[in-house]
Amino acid sequence: MGDYISAIWGWDERAQRVFHDRLFTPGRWKIITVRGEDVGMLNVERRPEEIYLARIEVHPDHQGRGIGARLVRSLLDEAARDGKELALDVLDVNERAQALYRRLGLHEVARHGDDAIKVRMSTRPPVVQAQTVIDSREEADEIAEVVVRERLAACAQVWGPITSTYWWEGEVETAEEWAVVMKTPAAIYPELEARIRELHPYDVPDIVATRLAAGLPDYLTWVRTETRPPDGPDQG
Repeated sequence: MGDYISAIWGWDERAQRVFHDRLFTPGRWKIITVRGEDVGMLNVERRPEEIYLARIEVHPDHQGRGIGARLVRSLLDEAARDGKELALDVLDVNERAQALYRRLGLHEVARHGDDAIKVRMSTRPPVVQAQTVIDSREEADEIAEVVVRERLAACAQVWGPITSTYWWEGEVETAEEWAVVMKTPAAIYPELEARIRELHPYDVPDIVATRLAAGLPDYLTWVRTETRPPDGPDQG
């Protein structure tokens, strides 16, 4: 961990000791023991909606032996049994840990902290809000109906008319359009985008998506449940 802290902030021994003395709570940590030898520490918070892996530290002499992976798999099993999410934060510069968590099935869902130095990862894939606009209410309704029926989106709302002003072929244009707003897991978005592109008559359609930073957990679970797996068969 020290190498990653140094890479971001530089190492100040006194500041690190003050930080440690202020925040370290021994009762929240468990010692990781392998064959009677202490090899690391683990801090897990069991919250109502999630199991949060606050910290996992394995001594350098024991890294690369699968100890961390086995512990995370154990937490994954516990989360699955309890119907909860497993979540954690990892420093952006710690690419090795991120790669491990991805192999174990976690997804990046957000970035936070100064300069987005922390990556939030979770067993629940992120959800995006996708949107397109089109100059026909009938065609907007068709896009909404098709992507929901094919389970590329859990839901779609059509609203308008709206007035759009934009550059096209060297001229400023104004048009009346309708917007289609959809919710889908980020992993399915490429398929959703491709399907909208097939249905859309514009040469360069406005198709964009924004990752949702937060939302009612039950609603986000519903979005994931009502869409098909990436490249999977239609459930309808």
